[in-house]
Amino acid sequence: MQKFTIFTVLFSVMIVFVVSDLILNDYWGDDFASDEQVEEDVVVDEETNLDSEVVVVDDELKGDEEVEEVSVVLDLPKGNITAEFAQQLNLIEPVLTTNEYDGLVYGFWDVSEDFSDYTVLHHNLFDGPDFVGSIYETTLTSEIQTFHVYSTLRGLASTSGEGAINENDAYGDASFYFNHSTKTNTSFLTMQKGDSVYAFEYSHDYHENIRSLIELL
Repeated sequence: MQKFTIFTVLFSVMIVFVVSDLILNDYWGDDFASDEQVEEDVVVDEETNLDSEVVVVDDELKGDEEVEEVSVVLDLPKGNITAEFAQQLNLIEPVLTTNEYDGLVYGFWDVSEDFSDYTVLHHNLFDGPDFVGSIYETTLTSEIQTFHVYSTLRGLASTSGEGAINENDAYGDASFYFNHSTKTNTSFLTMQKGDSVYAFEYSHDYHENIRSLIELL
């Protein structure tokens, strides 16, 4: 009985030493730490992948937005004044651009209400980088409309406080100059020919070129 008691005591002491050694060396702690680190790494990887996917989606959406930003080309009717005409004006590098006007003729006569039912083309003529002049072109479908457009411009020239009218009828079926009081180096010529009305604005230096254009119409 005494031997059994001694053996039990010794065995208990050994168990205490083994358990103490495990605790002191933190064997279980290392294993748990490794498991926790693995879980954290998995979470980080998942978050990283999620962020990457969001960025990709944003880039794709941005790309779609850029594709949708397509410039709109105004569908204008073809006028009588064309780029082919510009090639015949003895200019070194003729360039003709055409847009719908902004409601003003010559930049100072507001005809937006009077011409609301008509299409007015605004041509800009260049010789390379040099500006030659502007032409406002209105093509009508009846004599009444043609008379209305021409007489409206003539009335503005006659009553304008910015200059005086010089009606000479030298071009087309009817024509007049508007002599601006301050823009003395610029010619303002309005002409009616057939079913079209033209308003020319150009530098005196390009008078012969514009005269050639008028003869082509």
